[in-house]
Amino acid sequence: MKIGKAKRSFLLFFLCGYAVIAFALTDADLVRNIQKKIARFPQVASLPVKVQVQNGVASLAATVDSESQAQLLIAIATSLQGINDVDVTQLTLANQQPISSNTVIIGKIIGTYVHDQVFGADKDIDTLPISVEISQGRIFLRGVLDTKPQLVASIIIARKISHFMQIISILSVRAGAVHLP
Repeated sequence: MKIGKAKRSFLLFFLCGYAVIAFALTDADLVRNIQKKIARFPQVASLPVKVQVQNGVASLAATVDSESQAQLLIAIATSLQGINDVDVTQLTLANQQPISSNTVIIGKIIGTYVHDQVFGADKDIDTLPISVEISQGRIFLRGVLDTKPQLVASIIIARKISHFMQIISILSVRAGAVHLP
């Protein structure tokens, strides 16, 4: 009788283990996914971007022409399932200046909106119904959203990523404007 139970446990463990392995992405898989997604955006497709992933942390190394290119690269990496954080210490502007912290924050917020599917599984970085800007130490969220939960999630994510910045919500839900403090 003990052998029968052991076999069932082994089979159950084997089946569960197989299911986990079938859906788990390796670091190499995540690198390929980031590179494929970079290739989909003409603004950054031609850039020589070195991508490494270790334990869910993506490291991006490149020289970009603008903060907007850096923001897009950060959003791309952040948006993918399996990526928990993005290291941008090797991402620099063509004039050898580091990427601004505002650019990093905006890229991570936008990427997290896609990652968490706040606006639906069909939305990607270039089709989000929201814009994110930083001015004078405040984050401005603008857009017309479909639901109040989307609005709330948008603000929560922005607060979580920015930690210390004031969030100014200029968001509305299709049925009418909603302004939160």
